[in-house]
Amino acid sequence: MKKYKSYQLRSILFLFFVSLFFYTPFNYSGLTPICLIISIILLLTLFLKNIKIPKINLVDISLFSFLIYLPINAVINIDQIFLNYNHLFAYYAVIILYYFTLRLWIFNYLGNNFNLTLNYLSIGFILICLSGIIDYVLMQNWIFLHDYLPMPESNTLISGIINNKDNYEKTIWVRAKGFYTEPTLLAYAIASLGPIVLQYNLKYKSGYRFILILLLFVVALILSRSVTAFVAIGCALIATIILSVDVIKIKNKVKQTSFLLIITVLLLSAILTLFLAIYDGTGDGYLTNIYNYLTHYYDVLSRKLFGLFNADVNSTTSNSTIERSERWLFTISYIFNSDKMLFGFGPGFESAGGLEGGSTLNWWLNVILDYGILGFLIILFSILGTFYNIFTNHSEMKISLFMSLIISIIYLITHTGFYFPNLWIILVLSGIKFK
Repeated sequence: MKKYKSYQLRSILFLFFVSLFFYTPFNYSGLTPICLIISIILLLTLFLKNIKIPKINLVDISLFSFLIYLPINAVINIDQIFLNYNHLFAYYAVIILYYFTLRLWIFNYLGNNFNLTLNYLSIGFILICLSGIIDYVLMQNWIFLHDYLPMPESNTLISGIINNKDNYEKTIWVRAKGFYTEPTLLAYAIASLGPIVLQYNLKYKSGYRFILILLLFVVALILSRSVTAFVAIGCALIATIILSVDVIKIKNKVKQTSFLLIITVLLLSAILTLFLAIYDGTGDGYLTNIYNYLTHYYDVLSRKLFGLFNADVNSTTSNSTIERSERWLFTISYIFNSDKMLFGFGPGFESAGGLEGGSTLNWWLNVILDYGILGFLIILFSILGTFYNIFTNHSEMKISLFMSLIISIIYLITHTGFYFPNLWIILVLSGIKFK
């Protein structure tokens, strides 16, 4: 294997992955996160050498086709009143910088070294988890990151503070968000990248490093209190088992680290169950605080889950869940009752105020609304191409890549953040043959 030191400019890629956790600081316009700026530097360095093109796959073809389709769609909808061409340019920036630049850079400068790429991603992932945990700890002491770093206005919103309580009860229910604008986005980064990082470190790094990353993953995810994360991980796990049944072989020996992990999880689960069954939450002290936190956590998540499967709006259902489901149904009705299903309403129709009531709160519906069924099918082919890449390029990392991709797909049902690099990193990794 080629020595890492022989890879020129590899530190730039390292900085890109490290910067993933530092998403909003110094992001004055809300459009220029540091990781995007570093990806521009990666793009410029490609011109320092004779660029070689990796073997073209279905993802490359689909995304390139989408970039060609965007201006065609803009011309078709040129008479539309509500258009936002910044939305079109955002797609160009995200796909070119987060997908094609990373793909070409890793191929030309790292020789498609999957191991080194995953090692850098692991370090970036650790920082993402730590940012959420540290954010939560600081908020318990009324220290807020946005007071000390320049961030967009949206970062000043804190979810979970209860002003009518005293002392610790004011902040114990806050949701960690790290350097993201909201807890859901922190959980999106953790949940979507976590399976890849965890499987890589379980298979190819020390057991201690894997356990450390696993603990950070679990704690940060719990503190974000995102029900979407738990639903996405659960659905992705079931779907991955179905898709990867051929690679799951019972006869494989259980590694010592895996055995210890299973025993630890079972032991902690038993202790937690016993604690909740015996202790009634009365009195003062840390045990009462822990009991109250666990019961409150369960209450919040159960109400959100209830809202996913219940159309009736009542006081027991999470407001955010109701709002999302109502927007999805309204958007679907809006699209089907129009004559714009094939080509959509045009670039940025939603963000320009064309959709009554605001956002679709769903990227897939947003693509259909703005770019029509045709635009959606092109994006869909890129996702199908990613599944195919994982099947053909990865025997060792197949399970985790499947999970990460499915989690990203589910998460983008709940928000329109296509501009976050998580999904595009997974698409890039799928095209690198593991060696």
